[in-house]
Amino acid sequence: MVPSEIWAIFSDEDGESVIPSEIWAIFSDEGGETGVPSEIWAIFSDEDGESVIPSEIWAIFSDEGGETGVLSEIWAIFSDGHAGRVAGHGGTSGEIEKILLHLWDMTIFTPEMKMADLIEANYHLLAVLSRLGIEGGFGERNVREICEKNHLDPDTFILICSVYSNKDYVPSEDILRDGHIDDILRYLHQSHDYYTNNALVLIASSIESLIKPCTEAQRKVIWKFFSDYKAELDKHFEYEEGEVIPYVQNLLLGKRTPGFSIDRFEENHSNIEEKISDLKSLILKSMPSVCDDRLRVQLLNYIYALENDLDRHTNIEDNILVPMVRLIENPGSRPKHPLTNTVEDDERDELSDREKEILVSVAQGLLNKEIADKHNISINTVITHRKNITRKTGIKTVAGLTVYAILNNLVDINSIK
Repeated sequence: MVPSEIWAIFSDEDGESVIPSEIWAIFSDEGGETGVPSEIWAIFSDEDGESVIPSEIWAIFSDEGGETGVLSEIWAIFSDGHAGRVAGHGGTSGEIEKILLHLWDMTIFTPEMKMADLIEANYHLLAVLSRLGIEGGFGERNVREICEKNHLDPDTFILICSVYSNKDYVPSEDILRDGHIDDILRYLHQSHDYYTNNALVLIASSIESLIKPCTEAQRKVIWKFFSDYKAELDKHFEYEEGEVIPYVQNLLLGKRTPGFSIDRFEENHSNIEEKISDLKSLILKSMPSVCDDRLRVQLLNYIYALENDLDRHTNIEDNILVPMVRLIENPGSRPKHPLTNTVEDDERDELSDREKEILVSVAQGLLNKEIADKHNISINTVITHRKNITRKTGIKTVAGLTVYAILNNLVDINSIK
């Protein structure tokens, strides 16, 4: 029998099923009778087969009072225009499938699980353990035992692992209030050290090896792009180490820093992923054929790893640090969470002749109005062309587009200001 808590989500006021056929097919047998797969039922029931929905899942589908309150984003897909009942009208079967697959893949971590099982679920969490000073081997010990041995709060460790593993996971206010912010700061500080003294060093060495056969102009422009990115990243980390972390530490001691708040940090939180994404696109698409492909693949592996880890780093800052500090600043307030980013279109096409002309103008340092005057088109048309150029090349920054133009022989390096 389907648990009443779940059934309430998928039924009308009379208790009748209004489950879309695509979903019902998953949870029913050939005769259309309820037949929840044993793998799923095992998650939601105890040894006697009784319903025991984990609190982490129930929190997603309930309001503050524990009543069924499906998130508006999910409910919109399963409901019609009036959100009055679950129906197939509110979203395509493809959207439904994506949500089901996402929920299926979402691993729930707990302090009572074995540390070895946690790593087996996501081996990328080895990086989290390393930065928090946790060393193997784990034997049969669980997360709580190992955390206590390493002077870490087990629930905060699980919080970091959950956000690191699932970018869509947004912790509740209760979870944030119970977290130990010192452990969050410890993780972020060690991450900065890893990026500066390990990841970027590997990438720099790999770039030097890769660009040796290139022309002097090509070597110069690629190395400058990377050096500028590294300088930007160093500045970002220095700001967090010199301003943000000391501010939070003083806040914990009851000391306020005049003129500073976590909102100010969020407003100035630069997007440190854009340029690494541009570097990846340049190496992937625009390196001269004389470059050693083996070295190119090695470099791309380093870049992809850094890009992925920086993305997780940003999630931890945005979804844990910022709302947690905001609760300390204003104990009676509710945390604000950033909106989920929309998925960008990954489609890539060849640049049109007009787009190449606009790209050259961008690389030469012209502003949108100057580009519009030069090509006798409107500013809105320039903006549209620039959006298309970014979509097709996968490169967002002016510096990245300039390197792209040089490597693809669209502009002479001597013409760049």
